[in-house]
Amino acid sequence: MRDGGFLMKKKGFSMDLRLYHNSHDFYYRSAFGAVPSGSRLILRLGASGQGENCRAEVRLWQSNVGESHLSMTYEDQAFKAVVPIPDKGCLLWYYFIVSDGDTTRYYGNNYEQLGGEGAVYEAAPPAYQITVYDKESHTPDWFKHAIVYQIFPDRFYRSGDGADLWGKEGAVIHSNWYDKPYYCKREGVGDIVYYDFFGGNIKGIQEKLPYLKELGITAIYLNPIFESSSNHRYGTADYFRVDPMLGTNEEFAAFCKAAKEAGMAIILDGVFSHTGADSIYFNRFGHYPGVGAYQSKESPYYEWFRFTHYPDEYESWWGVSDLPDVEETTPSYMDFIINKKESVLKYWLNQGIRGWRLDVIDELPVPFLRQFYKTLKEENPDAVLIGEVWEDASNKVSYSEQREYLSGYDIDSAMNYAQRALMVDFVTGAKEARRMNDELTRLRENYPPENFYAMLNLISSHDIERILTVLSAAGGTDVEDVETTAKKRLKLLTTWQMTMPGAPCIYYGDEAGLTGGKDPDNRRTYPWGREDWDILGWTKALTRLRTAHDALQTGRFIPLYADGDVYAFARLIEGGRDVFGKPAEDGLFIVAMNRNPSALRTISLYTDGLAYGKFTNAIHTRMEPEVTLNSRLTLTLPPLEAVILQAGEAKKKRSGVLLHPTSLPAAVGKGVLGTAAYRFVDFLKTAGQSVWQILPLMPPLAGDSPYLSESAFAGNESLISLERLCDWGWLKKDILADFIATGKGLPPLEVAAEKARILWNLSHDKDLVISWQPFRDFCEANAYWLDDYALFRSIRDFFKGRPWTEWPDDIRRHDAAALTRYGKELSATVSHVKFMQYIFERQWHELRAYAKENGVTILGDLPMFVAHDSADCWAHQDQFDLDEDGRPVSVAGVPPDYFSADGQLWGNPLYDYEAMAADGYQWWTDRFRRMKDLFDELRVDHFRGFAAYWAVPQGAPTAKDGAWKEGPGLDLFRAVYQKLGRLNLVAEDLGVITDDVCALKDALDLPGMKVFQFHLKDRSDGIRAFDTEPNCIAYTGTHDNNTIRGWYEQELSESEQLHIRRMLDLSDDVSPEELVQAVIAYTYRRRAETVIVPMQDLLALPAEARMNVPGVADGNWQWQMKEGQTTFDLARRLAKLCRKSGR
Repeated sequence: MRDGGFLMKKKGFSMDLRLYHNSHDFYYRSAFGAVPSGSRLILRLGASGQGENCRAEVRLWQSNVGESHLSMTYEDQAFKAVVPIPDKGCLLWYYFIVSDGDTTRYYGNNYEQLGGEGAVYEAAPPAYQITVYDKESHTPDWFKHAIVYQIFPDRFYRSGDGADLWGKEGAVIHSNWYDKPYYCKREGVGDIVYYDFFGGNIKGIQEKLPYLKELGITAIYLNPIFESSSNHRYGTADYFRVDPMLGTNEEFAAFCKAAKEAGMAIILDGVFSHTGADSIYFNRFGHYPGVGAYQSKESPYYEWFRFTHYPDEYESWWGVSDLPDVEETTPSYMDFIINKKESVLKYWLNQGIRGWRLDVIDELPVPFLRQFYKTLKEENPDAVLIGEVWEDASNKVSYSEQREYLSGYDIDSAMNYAQRALMVDFVTGAKEARRMNDELTRLRENYPPENFYAMLNLISSHDIERILTVLSAAGGTDVEDVETTAKKRLKLLTTWQMTMPGAPCIYYGDEAGLTGGKDPDNRRTYPWGREDWDILGWTKALTRLRTAHDALQTGRFIPLYADGDVYAFARLIEGGRDVFGKPAEDGLFIVAMNRNPSALRTISLYTDGLAYGKFTNAIHTRMEPEVTLNSRLTLTLPPLEAVILQAGEAKKKRSGVLLHPTSLPAAVGKGVLGTAAYRFVDFLKTAGQSVWQILPLMPPLAGDSPYLSESAFAGNESLISLERLCDWGWLKKDILADFIATGKGLPPLEVAAEKARILWNLSHDKDLVISWQPFRDFCEANAYWLDDYALFRSIRDFFKGRPWTEWPDDIRRHDAAALTRYGKELSATVSHVKFMQYIFERQWHELRAYAKENGVTILGDLPMFVAHDSADCWAHQDQFDLDEDGRPVSVAGVPPDYFSADGQLWGNPLYDYEAMAADGYQWWTDRFRRMKDLFDELRVDHFRGFAAYWAVPQGAPTAKDGAWKEGPGLDLFRAVYQKLGRLNLVAEDLGVITDDVCALKDALDLPGMKVFQFHLKDRSDGIRAFDTEPNCIAYTGTHDNNTIRGWYEQELSESEQLHIRRMLDLSDDVSPEELVQAVIAYTYRRRAETVIVPMQDLLALPAEARMNVPGVADGNWQWQMKEGQTTFDLARRLAKLCRKSGR
């Protein structure tokens, strides 16, 4: 962060006050770029130091209105002002004035006036710009998706043999199509005596519509077609007549119809600041039968023109006597061009055109321009109006008048010469990437999105040298000639052009390698039969790609890298909506280019969570994909080449709910695997959900955490449903009724004890008649973990709950003889534990089968570590990092992170991976085998521990004292997969994730996790977003997060809350329920194949419903849903959301 500091004196003492503002940072300016009329904008000026002793104000200037000042308040080390935005589109400029009563300083835009970080000044500084656009303004959607082709009509294609060409006075007609154009000028004077013509015509363009369609063209912009004495026709003779050398009005109408049928719109060039001297209206040479302004002051057209000495001296365009200026606001002229029923504007709309390009728009008065725009939109709201503007179109000053072209009342689009200059300067080496991107960002900041995405993005036109000629002037290299180098630059530039927001415009012939210097050389004929097929093929490939993907049209534009010779950006649509909220296909592209003419450039492109997985070359699809690592893409770019990389998209999307069974509603105690669980499956089905995610099912130790269990294999007996036992006929109904009746008034621990007593009595009921063979089969199949677990439980109960390290030495050491002895002595308890595990197993598998029948997948959870006081650690001491007494040498945890400044000290024993590797990771294989039997899919908690784990010395007070140690990595999974086959795993990859973790996850092709509260990013396009990848699960929150409502209400500042509302397009008075629903809907629209929402968020519950607060010992894991909360309305809303989001 760059900030400004200055020394201010006040009441005899000095203070150092550091000021800072960044127009690209939401905190300092609550909207990136242009803002809608009638809104409000929060401005902040950071003031670290003794800002409370100073006074600050915002100095505002409104275009064509004047100056105002707005006082600022001081809070949290910053001055703040809420700027009411005018109700009408305009331009605003602002800077800050800070004073302590003795010294005054100013904070304004930086010296280069690029926006972003500013600077401190001693006098009035350059101001920041705010473009205010009419909130109702809208540019035509079709044009935002258009690929435009500009045609100089005389030079594109001649239909027929030319026999119908007629020689207008002063015309020279070429007999050879491939001649070079020239002007016949009067010697010594310089004015043009004869214009040359090649005979291109409207019919010729119509005959080439199939070619244009194959080229991907959807709009044709024609240079003037109206009758004129010149070949360029910018001196109009008759606004209502197609020049006879081009065809007839009827032929033009037929052409418009044919173009429309081919999917192309026609845009005409309107020249309304002047006419031709040789015209109906001026008629200087008497070529027309009527009375022109030159001939008589009684002419109906006389008042249109500005004579200084009638008739021979008059104002003309840039002093060219053939182009007399008009007084555009003359009522009769405005009626003629705009207002009357058969005005020029309306006539040609009725002939079938779909828009106008206005020549020399700077010379059109505001009233004329605005009336033209207003009338055009009244006639056809979908028609486009393009202005010829050579500079930043948002703040052009024309003839000392501040224009407001992009405020919503003047034009939809402008010829984007400003952006072209930046692109050409970069490609030719005149401007390095960082500076170019800064200037491009200034344009993006100044242009409203409706206009930025509708700019006419040209790289050549009839007014400048052809692009291939421009690029040739940049020279060749030591190994390639000028022509070859220029073509490479052209391919790079067109790649950039076709992947930018806005409507790319191809100047006829550029796609075929046509060259040309200044006018008239830049208006050569299209080289039919002499095309450069390499350039043409490249152009067609680019237009096909752009047409096929919404993301390259109206997707977000996110600069990623700008340094020296290399520039890279992303185009993104996520959520089925483009930047305007219109339905669009998801897509992610990364475009990278190296403008160096002779050297490779290798870049490491860190995308901060935007790009993951493999990216294919969008043009050369057979090339080896580029692979990301930890959201970083390393690219080697050849000289003068650009690459377009395309990310994959989700094949099939789905959604689900996170709810642990203990949180199910219950008549008494915590949730169980009874009726409520089955009704929850019914709810999921009705709601269109296909995943039920749960927390670990293992029996928890004290504190109820399912992540700290006495067994990595056993099931939680407290989930056993007494109701289901009654349904099976194993338990008498009166016992259940008594339990419910008495349990409602008991504390949770007593309820659990009473349930345990009932289950003990059941297992020891001599009158219980069931089929015991399934029980024996269960015990046999699960003996690899069940025998140790049942004995562990029994021995621990025998020793009154003492940890196994305090047991007698023989049984502590898991001595075989001791195991036999204790097994016999405690056989009743051992049998009871096994029977409870059998009941749990049967109830769980019945529920899982029901879920499967109803299309619901169970996503389980596997804790990375086990508890020290567990059957696993006791029975497999050689597999853990323990001392001779069985105590941990070091324990598990995580370093300081989002949840805790001291890190988290979990205290779990660590594995001895050398010992595990020696037996082929059998313990892990057994564990995964058990999980595969319980779940359809499995989330692996703390997945990073397989790559490296945080080892904290036993006895350390906090996790800060730990260190990273290498994990088993891919070897462990190879061993497991070899025995069990591929498993459906999900990697919990939250927190500090390093390259080795990502490499392991990618090698296993596992989906990771993205959490709304963690992964919101403010990108360089000024948009805050929750960006995901297809191969992941997107969450609004997890069991360790606050609820969305609690997070918003308790953890976000006022500015951050506003940012979330703006991101979700919510009003400031949105209700908590509406906000949570908006977050869920937003998450459903992500690219992620799977979306999971905690039940608490579906119910829009506050922070009190949070499941767990990491690092806090008490009060966790207790939340429980109430009966009746899974309503039909909620299910219907979720089902609708699934349909709308394709899940």
